[in-house]
Amino acid sequence: MIYHGFPGYLNGGFLGVDIFFVISGYLITKIILKGIMKNEFSFQNFYYRRIKRILPSLLILLFFASITGALILYPDEYKSLGVHIFGGVTFLSNIILYNEIGYFDIDAQFKPLLHLWSLSIEEQFYLIWPVTLFIFSKKSTKFFRLIIFTFIISFVLNCYLTYSNPALAFYLPFTRLWELMAGAIFSDLELNSNHYSVVKIWINQKPKIKNILSLVSFGLIIIVMFFYNNFDHVIMIPYILIVFSTFLIIAFSEKTIVEKKILSNRILVYIGLISYPLYLWHWPILSFSYIVSNGFPSGEIRLVLIIISFLLSVLTYNYLEKPIRFKSKNIINRRILGGLMSLMICLCLISYLIVLNEGFPERGNNLTKTENTNYKDINKNNIVTNERIIVIGDSHAQQVYQSLELSGFSNIKVFSKGTCFPFLEVNTSRHPTRLWKQETDCQPWVNNSYLEIKNLKDFSTVLITCFYNQYLDARILIEDENLDHDDPIKVFQYGINRTINYLLSLNKNIILALDFPELNGPCMPPRPFIFNNQKNCLLEKQEENLKSIIYSDIIKTISENNEKVYMYDPRGVLCDENNCFGKIDDNYLYNSDGNHLTKKGLFLIGNHFKMNFDSNFSM
Repeated sequence: MIYHGFPGYLNGGFLGVDIFFVISGYLITKIILKGIMKNEFSFQNFYYRRIKRILPSLLILLFFASITGALILYPDEYKSLGVHIFGGVTFLSNIILYNEIGYFDIDAQFKPLLHLWSLSIEEQFYLIWPVTLFIFSKKSTKFFRLIIFTFIISFVLNCYLTYSNPALAFYLPFTRLWELMAGAIFSDLELNSNHYSVVKIWINQKPKIKNILSLVSFGLIIIVMFFYNNFDHVIMIPYILIVFSTFLIIAFSEKTIVEKKILSNRILVYIGLISYPLYLWHWPILSFSYIVSNGFPSGEIRLVLIIISFLLSVLTYNYLEKPIRFKSKNIINRRILGGLMSLMICLCLISYLIVLNEGFPERGNNLTKTENTNYKDINKNNIVTNERIIVIGDSHAQQVYQSLELSGFSNIKVFSKGTCFPFLEVNTSRHPTRLWKQETDCQPWVNNSYLEIKNLKDFSTVLITCFYNQYLDARILIEDENLDHDDPIKVFQYGINRTINYLLSLNKNIILALDFPELNGPCMPPRPFIFNNQKNCLLEKQEENLKSIIYSDIIKTISENNEKVYMYDPRGVLCDENNCFGKIDDNYLYNSDGNHLTKKGLFLIGNHFKMNFDSNFSM
């Protein structure tokens, strides 16, 4: 949940799913083996308990998704959601999501039911594993060999596919079995402790050793989750460490510090109780907010949404899951079972109607389809290859880079880092009271980027741009160690002049691109029942000039006084004499934040830059 809400704080947070698989493999295998060994195992009771545990909260979530989708999604988005609702009901989400992978696949944050892939794998495991163990028990009671064999085959398959077909390795249940089998291994060892000498050694282990092993394992899980990005070149290592550490915690945490002080903490115990509804609720709520925002909502909004997820999870657990789950534990209540089955059929019918009717395009406002234009094909015969350009800056520089690619420039190298002012010896810091995605360490990155540019001798042109307004109006703080004051205008002047002189000494041609006009708020296509107000789609040119005049005048002066420095002004395509536009001919040019462009906006900028480049900047 932390990973989904604030990924920069815990970049390996998604490994929580792998921990869950190990624990689930341990608990489910233990339940099945206990029943088989005592000749008390019943498929009917096993699946009835799983139904009562899984379905009530899941079905409520799916109804919520279908209603929310009807209120805010475009037709093609709602049609896609209909398919995912069916996948959620039938526990085929992982297969459906795998088959959707391709060029036109949408980003993960725009799929409200994406997280159900892991629940589908879990349910597929519930379907196959009890039958496998029961059949095997008719021939042998040595389950350990079967578990180890399954573990090895699955692990080898996972290692192979992780490098040859990562998506298949991610979504395929057989490549996840090794994690479930890791838990199953210990359940068999625990239940047959008299037959395994290694278990006797484990049982007789000194408390001090158990404490050390459990603490080290717990610490290792935390370290891997925080520093997952450092494992880029050894993809399987963090998964192996997580699975092995979880195995050791299950094995050695009983009556240790980890159990008494951490795992038995009342808050953590309660979070564990509501963990299933919390898993179900948090992602769809965050995802719908991403869809409405057409991007990444602010940290404050994400925090509020996570709190709402907690509240919904508490309500779901206390008033839905608990009453159904613990009512007539082992006696099948036909009313409960029939009701749940009826709701499943109802949801399948809803999903069928959504897909059949193409997402019900007649809902609410006059709707537009989400953007799905293949810009690569548009420009395949219009490639510019005669100029090598370096683009450097913050996230707006990344957007300029994308716009150049769309317009046919093929020899581009980009240096971009979000919220980093791209000038030498200028440091960037964020307000500590704000909720940010990650900490910044901009000055070393900027200086190292320019050192790398020095070595790129084949690239003759450097384009610099950024979201100037946020630095110069102190939304983001900038400072220069060589100055005694923090006036952002002075810091900018010193930083840009220092950077220009450095690049000129390298004999580079320089393009200083002004930023896109910043709108006063979201200019978004109207959704069924929201975003009816289009007032932010028009910005008076006079107001825009007041926002940008400080930095644009400085850049203009520099370009006029240096023959190798050019100024590019994107307002030439986004504005006329009187206004700047958030949409042109019903094409929406901006994302919800009012300063990042959509693909249509980027396409306009790229073509406009190309025209200016051919006529004014050809070096």
